[in-house]
Amino acid sequence: MSRKQLYVDWETLNRLIKANSEKQKVVSMPDEVWYVPEAAKPPEPEWMAEKFDDLKAIIEEEVLNSRDKVASVSEQQYGEATECIRDGLQIKVDEDSKTIILLLVLDTQQESNNVSRHVHCDDGICFGGYVYDMPKDAYIVKCVDYMCLGTIPVSFVASVPKVGGWNIRVPMTEQVVERLLAPYYKRMLKGVREKYPKPRYALHYMQMLECN
Repeated sequence: MSRKQLYVDWETLNRLIKANSEKQKVVSMPDEVWYVPEAAKPPEPEWMAEKFDDLKAIIEEEVLNSRDKVASVSEQQYGEATECIRDGLQIKVDEDSKTIILLLVLDTQQESNNVSRHVHCDDGICFGGYVYDMPKDAYIVKCVDYMCLGTIPVSFVASVPKVGGWNIRVPMTEQVVERLLAPYYKRMLKGVREKYPKPRYALHYMQMLECN
């Protein structure tokens, strides 16, 4: 190869370099060309979404039920114990002891109408947490009105077998009191309910054991 063949002027050399550079730009691919995008997921059918919601609701319900079962173990045991005690509790009638019945009328809407009144004991021992005024021998009760409904000729005693003869006097429920009242006092009670109607007024039965 002759010197003449190797000779290239600067202008020609720059032109060749530039052409080679342009050729590389055309031939080389950008990075974006080699990126393969993920295939788009097909939309889920509507029935699948509904099934998923149903399954989610079932799982949540099961979780709540499991929590309730764990949390209510003690409550269940106490409930069973309560039922067992109630079934074992024996209620007997004491025909040698009388029960004095007093009717208390309470205003449930305007508390200021319930004022302190002294209810004479009539030689009785009261059920409940009423305040006792010893000098006046009376119980202090806040109410609108009160009246005596006579006496019921019996009282009731609760006991539990095999606990050393334990027993205690118990008050009567509202239904039992109204059933055992004398006819005269049943008519009086009817008049009181007309004078003090529900729901504003509440009628409570104050019960006292008559001392022999």
